[in-house]
Amino acid sequence: MKTGGQSQKLSLARVFAQNEKQVIIMDEVSAAIDPYSEARINHSILDFCQDKIFIFISHRLSLMKEMDRIYYFDNGSIIEAGTHMELLAQNGNYAKMYHLQAKAYDFNS
Repeated sequence: MKTGGQSQKLSLARVFAQNEKQVIIMDEVSAAIDPYSEARINHSILDFCQDKIFIFISHRLSLMKEMDRIYYFDNGSIIEAGTHMELLAQNGNYAKMYHLQAKAYDFNS
């Protein structure tokens, strides 16, 4: 049994090994990965997917700032769409979730 995100890391390695793919869809890729590995993996994903269509499904918003377009879904419907900055300016559900997650890592408060 693989633990600590090992299955997710293995799946990512398979994606990187198949460089000919032009469309990549990843669902909750970092859910079981520690924050240090997550940061390294996120940078690798962004570098790897520069010339590809990349669909990234996640509740963790750490990588969202780098996305060209973000779609926030609720009950199967898109309720917000835009760049990270546009969605923060809308002050809707995306902004609330982002600020809630960011607050969990703000050690100054």
